[in-house]
Amino acid sequence: MSLAYVEIGYWESSYSQLDAVVNTTGLKTFNDLSASIANWLHRDDLGALIPDFIRMAEARMQLDLDLRQLEKFTTLTMSNTSNLVSLPSDFNKMRSLSVVAGGIAVELDAMPPELLISRWGAYTSSIPRSYSIKGPYLMVGPNPNSSYTLTLEYQATIPGLTELNLTNDVYTAYPDVYLHACLIYAGQFTRDTELVQGMESLYSMDMDRINLQNWGQSATMTMKIG
Repeated sequence: MSLAYVEIGYWESSYSQLDAVVNTTGLKTFNDLSASIANWLHRDDLGALIPDFIRMAEARMQLDLDLRQLEKFTTLTMSNTSNLVSLPSDFNKMRSLSVVAGGIAVELDAMPPELLISRWGAYTSSIPRSYSIKGPYLMVGPNPNSSYTLTLEYQATIPGLTELNLTNDVYTAYPDVYLHACLIYAGQFTRDTELVQGMESLYSMDMDRINLQNWGQSATMTMKIG
């Protein structure tokens, strides 16, 4: 099957057929992806813009993907001198936050910053019970009355592809998604409506498939019967 997007039958092919095509294109690195984008566009004059297409695609995937590859755990140390602590530099989305007190792990409740300040602002310092995200900081309430270690489970940002960072776990696992998302923005730039519509359709299928693979099976596995 030709990779030329102008073949009308291409959009009507099954996803398994498409997946097989993408997996044979040798998308391993940033350079491979850049070359593939240029080939799909049949243009050799957009090299300076292709990194922009990739960055925009990654920003969109960051919003849409819910991947196990991006799940991380870390610990944060709170002191009794502040109720703020810096979040990891690659923090994107909170999963859970807990603190160990008296040998028991207790999960903190999420609150908007204003509500947390209103609820705990004048409260005597104690074990943190709630948290809020305030810019690059994690804010807890009430103020810690001692040093505490918090366990943070979070979704990390996608490490951006560049000439210095040639690959990442998301790209390695889903090169087709990267290509489809990049071609959406490339098509918008070149005003190729057919390309944009076709890639939007494929990208939507990508999201359904991948998010189901990552979390749908997990939900089934954790069900208790009887």
